[in-house]
Amino acid sequence: MIGAALSALSTPAVRYTVAGVAALTAVAWLRHDAAQDARAEAEAAFRAEMAAAREEARQRAAEAASEVARIARRQRARDAAERQEIKERADALREELDAARSRGECRIPDDVLDRLRAIR
Repeated sequence: MIGAALSALSTPAVRYTVAGVAALTAVAWLRHDAAQDARAEAEAAFRAEMAAAREEARQRAAEAASEVARIARRQRARDAAERQEIKERADALREELDAARSRGECRIPDDVLDRLRAIR
């Protein structure tokens, strides 16, 4: 019985069928392997693009933060200069009011003068 089975496997039809199945399996395996390689390459390219996009976004954020800091420093300097100017004008007005009051030329009531002096 085994001999008959083995002799049936040695017929040309069986040999061609086995060779065809082996060839189809090899082609399928090669296609699967190529698809995995292509998928890996696509994934690597995608990761590289994402890394580049993250770096570009980080760079833009750093530039924006630098610009905001520069604007804030410039505004702080302007504000300090404006505060100093207002302080100097207020001091000059206080001195002028005190001088006018000491000469008796001031027509502003004392309580209003005291409130004006208290403004800082």
